[in-house]
Amino acid sequence: MTIQPYPVMHPIQIPQQRLYAVSELTTKPDDLEFLEGEPGIDGIPKKIPRRASFLLQVEWAWSPAHNMILNYHLSLSSKQDRWVLWNSWFDDGNSWRWRLGETVLSMPRDNVPRTDAATLLLHEAWKIDRDVHELDRYHWLAVEGLLDVAQAQRIAREVWHEDE
Repeated sequence: MTIQPYPVMHPIQIPQQRLYAVSELTTKPDDLEFLEGEPGIDGIPKKIPRRASFLLQVEWAWSPAHNMILNYHLSLSSKQDRWVLWNSWFDDGNSWRWRLGETVLSMPRDNVPRTDAATLLLHEAWKIDRDVHELDRYHWLAVEGLLDVAQAQRIAREVWHEDE
């Protein structure tokens, strides 16, 4: 079953996020095209595959009554020819369950390693969130997975144009 970590309920559960070496990000090739689509269309599975890699969990906490917790996963498409970035959000208002995001982002698999694909797709997803949904930088990284705090912070710095 796909990993869906529970939301962090205590500060000691959050990974340390202060001092990390600045890691280099994978550079996006000029000809790389990202496709935004819906699960179940164009070879994208309807649900997050069981073998999907958990990338990270981030949280936005604007106020005690207004927050958002997202999990990110990476898998291959049904044809094994595209990397697919999934997100799921924690529905704390109705069911207290994880809900699959309505859209996914994908890119050609080619010979791109899993971690590089995760970095490129998350970077693009956060750019879309910033530009289209006017979303600010996440407030903290709650759970590490394939990507760690240093990698997430590096991506966030580039997306939201923060000084190093």
